[in-house]
Amino acid sequence: MVNTVECPEELPFACSSWIGAVRLNASEFIWNRRGNIVTYLPWYPGEPDNQKCVHLLRSALWDDIYCDTPRHFICEKDFHEL
Repeated sequence: MVNTVECPEELPFACSSWIGAVRLNASEFIWNRRGNIVTYLPWYPGEPDNQKCVHLLRSALWDDIYCDTPRHFICEKDFHEL
C-alpha cells in the first residue's frame, strides 16, 4: 500500500516529509538512525538556515526546520528486515 497526499503546486513546503537527518554542528548534518555524516545535501535555495531537522520538499530538495514542526516521515529499513 502506498499513501499519497494531495499537495498544492503553489505551496512547496506544504507536503514535506522528515527524512531523518539532523544538524550536528554549524556545517554538518548526520543521519539520526546511524549517526553517519550526510554527504548528499540538495538544499532548497537559501537553505540551510540554522534549524535542527531536515525535511524533503515536494521538489525533492531539502530544507531545515524546527524538529517539532508536524510533517509526514520517511523511514529507513534495512534490506534484511524486509
